[in-house]
Amino acid sequence: MRNISRFDWVSRSPFRPLVVLACLAALIACGGGGGGGGSTLQTQLTLGADPSLPKGGSSQLSAIASRSDGASWDCTADAAWTSSDPSIASVQGGLVNAAGEGTATVSATCGDASASVQVTVLAAQLVLVDVAPIDPSVQVGGTVPLIANGTLSDDSLVDVTEIVTWTSSAPLVASVSAQGLVTAISEGTATITATDPVTGLQGATVVTVLPTNVPMQIAYLALSRGSIQGGGIVTGTVVLIRPTAEPIDVALATSDPVATVPASVTVPPGADRVSFQIATTTPPRRKVRVAIQATYDGMTKKANLNVRR
Repeated sequence: MRNISRFDWVSRSPFRPLVVLACLAALIACGGGGGGGGSTLQTQLTLGADPSLPKGGSSQLSAIASRSDGASWDCTADAAWTSSDPSIASVQGGLVNAAGEGTATVSATCGDASASVQVTVLAAQLVLVDVAPIDPSVQVGGTVPLIANGTLSDDSLVDVTEIVTWTSSAPLVASVSAQGLVTAISEGTATITATDPVTGLQGATVVTVLPTNVPMQIAYLALSRGSIQGGGIVTGTVVLIRPTAEPIDVALATSDPVATVPASVTVPPGADRVSFQIATTTPPRRKVRVAIQATYDGMTKKANLNVRR
């Protein structure tokens, strides 16, 4: 008697369920005595309701082999995995990574049994909304322009400032326009929220409104861009709450060596800001989120930079 295994594929994805059950045909031949007979097991392939991934997404497939006598085992690690087009969907150890839009066939072979599934890669999807600058300070009567950055599933960044809906938790303290411009009205704090109208994803920042006679301090730290491929350069800008009458030395630091900054920068007299360069290197993994920090007089402001491969 000869049995050929059958595959059940199960995918677990943070984006969409991808469930594949592949039942392979088997021919059972019986021999002995003066003759023999045979029967054929039915072949069935059942796909989940939505076997697709956004660009940049991933999904782990499992290959489960089973025999007609009821025995089964997981051969995910032992299976030989292939993709008909790795530029669309690559696979290693059953982990599928969606690299580019289109359709690719992902297959696995374990012993004499094999099965395949069609993986459809869609356009990258919005997965995160960030508001910059982070927790700015502003004096009464001043303004702060906010930016809403959308992170997509492929780690790219898009400006969604004009797309999101802006709201303030305390409009009598700080109001916000449809374009993200905050106006400081009275002392206090207000949470400014940006909401994507399609996904409902939100990002927020807390604005502190100060009186006009407070000591000098950093208003916020801004970056020319929030995401960059390793090896590129980003410009950072330290902004004070008002122009300074004397030189202001600001200490700089980063949370990860994949991004480096000067030890300090100086805001010259008569100015309210100074810029500096942030150099990056290729990160050890797909993406590293680095906090860029600026400190003056014991107070620190920060900005987040995504460094990607």
